[in-house]
Amino acid sequence: MQMDWLERLPFRLGTTSYILPDEILPNARYLAGKVRDVELVLFEVDEGQNNLPSPEDVKALRQLGSLYDLSYTVHLQLDLRL
Repeated sequence: MQMDWLERLPFRLGTTSYILPDEILPNARYLAGKVRDVELVLFEVDEGQNNLPSPEDVKALRQLGSLYDLSYTVHLQLDLRL
């Protein structure tokens, strides 16, 4: 359920996916209804950490997007290639 004031804005208000000290999906759940776009800060490092969402997480993100009219943008670290 969206807040009325968000729908009246002439732009999509957004923020990054790291508001809570947690994974992407819990942050998206927290932000749903508070913003209209979540910038997914993704990283994948050879022989290191990555936070790429699992297929189940992608499905849950899509469901949140549909329910809350929430869009996503992707932010990659500067030293990574698509």
